[in-house]
Amino acid sequence: AALVRSECAADGLRPLHTNPNLAWWCEVALESPIAAVNLMFFANVTVGFWIIGLLQRSFWLIDPYWTILPPLIGAFYASHPAALAKGRLMAANILVGLWSARLTYSYFRREEWKFGQREDWRYTDMAAQWPRLWPALSFFAVGLAQQPMLTGLTLPL
Repeated sequence: AALVRSECAADGLRPLHTNPNLAWWCEVALESPIAAVNLMFFANVTVGFWIIGLLQRSFWLIDPYWTILPPLIGAFYASHPAALAKGRLMAANILVGLWSARLTYSYFRREEWKFGQREDWRYTDMAAQWPRLWPALSFFAVGLAQQPMLTGLTLPL
């Protein structure tokens, strides 16, 4: 989130970088923060967690991210140079943080206070039901299906 403010927009309006490797990202982040969030989510969570899940043969990692990503996305939106209604945004982010803390508590309680102990039972069932298709199916069922839910949850911010 600080990248948008410190590296992309000194005046809050124009991209700072002339480096094409960073300038395109700055332009997306400044012009369309929702698109930027979705690009980051797709690369890091949808694709990244899918690859990790295939390597580990378990997609447990997506569950804890339900508690982490909404506050991070809220912070990204709040740091945008064009963010308005700072008081309302701060209140909304505090509420998202409280929700995240409650969800984190529920996750650890369900997992008997162990991190990454087991995969969501739905993914285990799908993998058993379609063992040959599961590597490809898991990209859609675990990775891609989470993106509209998690990014959509933060749209009001």
